[in-house]
Amino acid sequence: MSRIEITTEITHGIDAPLAEHGLVFGKFMPPTNGHLYMIDFARRSCKRLTIVVLTLDNEPIPGHLRYEWIKELYPDCTVVHHDHDIPQEPKDPHDIEFYHAWRDTLRKHCPRDDFDALFASESYGYQVAWAMGIRFIPVDTARGSVQISGTALRADPWTHWNHLNPVVRPFFLKRVGICGGDSAARSKLAAELAAAYHTCHVADYTQTLIHDFSRNINGWTAAQLRAGDFATIARGQKASGEALARQANRVLFYAATLTDIKNHAETLFGAAPAWLGALAAAETYDILLSLDDTAPPQQALRLATPTLTAAMAAMEGRLPPPAAAV
Repeated sequence: MSRIEITTEITHGIDAPLAEHGLVFGKFMPPTNGHLYMIDFARRSCKRLTIVVLTLDNEPIPGHLRYEWIKELYPDCTVVHHDHDIPQEPKDPHDIEFYHAWRDTLRKHCPRDDFDALFASESYGYQVAWAMGIRFIPVDTARGSVQISGTALRADPWTHWNHLNPVVRPFFLKRVGICGGDSAARSKLAAELAAAYHTCHVADYTQTLIHDFSRNINGWTAAQLRAGDFATIARGQKASGEALARQANRVLFYAATLTDIKNHAETLFGAAPAWLGALAAAETYDILLSLDDTAPPQQALRLATPTLTAAMAAMEGRLPPPAAAV
């Protein structure tokens, strides 16, 4: 046999309300509305669904992230991570060796599964289903239902933000840290920037903890802050940023950095937890605004005044203007 004959046998209907076990595969880089439509279509068409996430080294979005995203989005499906490097494009629609290689690798990664239907939004689904000996069910192969592509999302996530699922938004989120100076000035500037960009900001958790203790512990004042409290503060600061990353609109502003918290602990008590130093060294921002000279100039944009006007001027050309975030 030298040709793949696409006949109606490949698409012959399964005479049941639901197929037994469906298969979907893709790169999901990132998962687009089109991908989610395809998976949801398949999920509602069969009793069980396996989703194979195809990844290669050095792709624009790490494979482990895409695998975790799909697992979170579809906890009731079997999600398999396929990171085996095999040819990605057939020589032509009748490249039997290519499609048999894909049949074999899919079987290898799903050794205990017997599929009866393949769901895909690409026309190569016919050839893959032929190679696997299962039925093919096309899902919007003309791409008329959902218009956005993964390539477009990766190229300009800011413009296409509303097409990004909240699960994947933290990967594309711009992060702006405000460091140095005093906490009140950082907090005020972070709140003003967040309001301008119609997004949220990460508060300085040191102040959050101080205010909470002051309200709820009789007679407690900031002077009673203990060295051990900085472990809670550091974890709280990190957790706050991670918790708000899905709620933020394109950009997230931080009223304090872990470096600020480490420096504060060292000023008050002469030392900070060793793990905090490691976390502070590893944290990164797309833009770092400094209210004093403590941050190296090659790492931060020094603001002459802690004002919204000064911050906007410093970020010009590095971050789209607020009007673009609406």
